Amino acid sequence: MEQAAVKQKPALALARRYPVGPEKVWRAWTDPEAVKRWFGPGPGEPVSLAQLDVRVGGRFRVVFGGADGKAHECAGVYKEVVPNRKLVFTWTWPNSTPERESLVTIIFREVPNGTELAFKHEQLFDEKVRDDHQRGWTGALGKLEGYLGFSIAPQGEREIVVTRVFDAARRKVWDALTQPEQLKQWLGVFAGNTMAVCEVELRVGGRYRFVWRLPDGSEMGMGGVYREIVAPERFVATERFDQPWYPGEALVTQVLAEKDGRTTLTATMRYESRAARDGVLSSPMERGIIASYDKLAVTLLV
Repeated sequence: MEQAAVKQKPALALARRYPVGPEKVWRAWTDPEAVKRWFGPGPGEPVSLAQLDVRVGGRFRVVFGGADGKAHECAGVYKEVVPNRKLVFTWTWPNSTPERESLVTIIFREVPNGTELAFKHEQLFDEKVRDDHQRGWTGALGKLEGYLGFSIAPQGEREIVVTRVFDAARRKVWDALTQPEQLKQWLGVFAGNTMAVCEVELRVGGRYRFVWRLPDGSEMGMGGVYREIVAPERFVATERFDQPWYPGEALVTQVLAEKDGRTTLTATMRYESRAARDGVLSSPMERGIIASYDKLAVTLLV
């Protein structure tokens, strides 16, 4: 008698290219502090624990927040570790049965101007789980791109410069930065915040006004005046909060540069004093910028 065909378990395969060398991409997967900066499927889902024993036979455990407000935990064992080239590990959720253990293989390949990452998650036990994992890993790899393409640093006496690379054309990023219906989808919209007011008068001398409603029902508002607009390349605007958390106002210059279908956004914020600038740097503002930009990256995929 002919044996019945064994049903193949569905596998998930993804590929990404990052504009940094393999060493930096490898570190993002193997350094606990780096993992805390990007791991998890979506914006506003911070990692509270990352334990990584990166050696053959070593274990990992990561706990991160979910969109449902609950903590999620994944764990596994490293099966193959070739620094900067290949990483293989098992993947399980708490209380999983042995047949639900799956396998992740990541290949890091150096290419001109960056690293090509080939990601495979196999031995998934049904198509629904594969599709769920595809959504999760797509979000996570997008956040990884943000982590690798993000920088924030002081400049001169009064400035902060923030840089982020997006996998989208410049015009598309410009529209997301300047059109109210798109701004409402990503700017400050994380951790339960919603944008209650979004008004944009995109012309030199025109005003903008944003108001966010926080989960406790309170509101935070800010606005300013456009000083310069060169679409889709750059715009300059003032920034002042209704309830100031730094003294005075800031002048924000946003510049978009496109290369090979990817756009680098550089935002330069100039404050009224060095003390004001340093106070902003010591605040949680970096976390908020990262969460907003991660949300923007997701909206740009649509």
